[in-house]
Amino acid sequence: MKRKDLTDMSALLEHNIAKLSKIIEMRDLARSIMKDLPEPINLEIPDNNTIFNWVEEICETPHRRPGTPEGHRAEDYLVKKLKELGLENVTKDPIDITVWEANNWKLIIEENGQTKEFPCFYIPRTGFTGPEGITGELVYVGQGLPEDLENIDLKGKIAVVDIIFAEFPTGLTMKLDPKYGGGGYYFSDPDDTMKRKVKHRLIFVRKNFPREVPGVHPGPNSAYRNVHERGALAMIGILRNHPGNTNTYYGPYDRVIKPMPALWVAKNDGRTFREIAQRNCKATIIVEGYQKPGVTHNVWGLLPGKSDEIILVSSHHDAPFKGATEDGTGIAMVLAQIKAWSKLSKEQRPRTLLFVCDAGHFWEACGPEYLVKHHPELIKRALADVNLEHVAAKDVVDKRGEFVFSGNMAFSLVYTTNNEYLISTVIRALEKNKPKWVSAVPFDVTGSVAAGDGGRYYQYGGLNVVNLIAMPYYLLTAEDTLDKVDKDELKTYASFAGDIIGTLMSIDKENLKKMN
Repeated sequence: MKRKDLTDMSALLEHNIAKLSKIIEMRDLARSIMKDLPEPINLEIPDNNTIFNWVEEICETPHRRPGTPEGHRAEDYLVKKLKELGLENVTKDPIDITVWEANNWKLIIEENGQTKEFPCFYIPRTGFTGPEGITGELVYVGQGLPEDLENIDLKGKIAVVDIIFAEFPTGLTMKLDPKYGGGGYYFSDPDDTMKRKVKHRLIFVRKNFPREVPGVHPGPNSAYRNVHERGALAMIGILRNHPGNTNTYYGPYDRVIKPMPALWVAKNDGRTFREIAQRNCKATIIVEGYQKPGVTHNVWGLLPGKSDEIILVSSHHDAPFKGATEDGTGIAMVLAQIKAWSKLSKEQRPRTLLFVCDAGHFWEACGPEYLVKHHPELIKRALADVNLEHVAAKDVVDKRGEFVFSGNMAFSLVYTTNNEYLISTVIRALEKNKPKWVSAVPFDVTGSVAAGDGGRYYQYGGLNVVNLIAMPYYLLTAEDTLDKVDKDELKTYASFAGDIIGTLMSIDKENLKKMN
């Protein structure tokens, strides 16, 4: 199955309106069987301080990029922690990747005989320049689409492109059907703070700079490929509608090493830079670094139950920067479940639990793909995956280029595959635990495959999945720091996850495996 993201807000809204009758049908079916669900197994969930301490420990290094010493430190930490918490068969699976790291980048403007540096950040896995850099005339090309490039000569020049992020009509979608808490299958908004006008930028969906698949041309919507094929020396991408005046945007993070050097410029800085480019000034781009074969590791272990049937619990351990919510809190959620479930005897666990700390989310989710391909014996036994990412993230708004806490939690989606027993389980857990701004939605609400590693376990392994993922604006930037975690909400999310897992442990196998 190929992944296809919906990048236009009207397309997103139309897609979900068209599915509304099916959503209501599945929701009503899920509610009709809720009385027959097994009660979740009671767990002793760790407290907020314990969970936050794990977040701090995994986030001790400046980043956890795949294949780097910092990434390997995180993997070794997790091997030790999984063993300490009582898992069996703790395994560190090596996965071959290409390690790409930049260590020096600059953007130097030349105008009226003077030079000055302009704030920028490298675009991952694009070309290196060498220490002397690449110099050329700046040419502003709008969004870099074919119609923007007609009659524009880019040979030997540096293209300046506005990169646009898709929007999700959050408030409107959540208010489509007010019954049972709003849009989707259920919307948990205990304080009733979601307004109809609220929209969210999908900071992982770039409308004109899509992710690439090795050997496949990304098509005419790729500004990067469009300007490169027209002879540009380099590209500077302005983060046109990315909230905050941040340039440390770590995307795209697919597996394609691209040939042309490229840099990011922040949204507010971009207003000035756009004017500079429209004056056709000269600029020099410097991007130095290294590219080499490397390895990253899945870290996983088993907690045996009465049955060999498996419930998989996952998150990813890598991060482009400090990664407090990307995905320090996700890993802490996995550790919280290990600690809680390991306190029960084997006889109290109806099924076996497989806990996976996935590698290489930032190498296009290579961890789930590797586990599916190299451990088919585990996937064959697996009935469902509960994937936990970006948990307990604070919501921020953009005020004059600064991220300011809004007082809300970051909007979260619980993507759930089309199984009424999973949907019913999620709705019940939301109603009981009342996490803020969390919506249970169909698995394809933002495209053919849900975001996050849970989407990959569905895509590659065909598993039914409950996939919790929040979307704070700082997620892929250097501003994803420990202060972005709402420490007081960690146990709420861990209890929510525990109730889901504790119910899936006892649902009839045939009911849990089916996919409508």
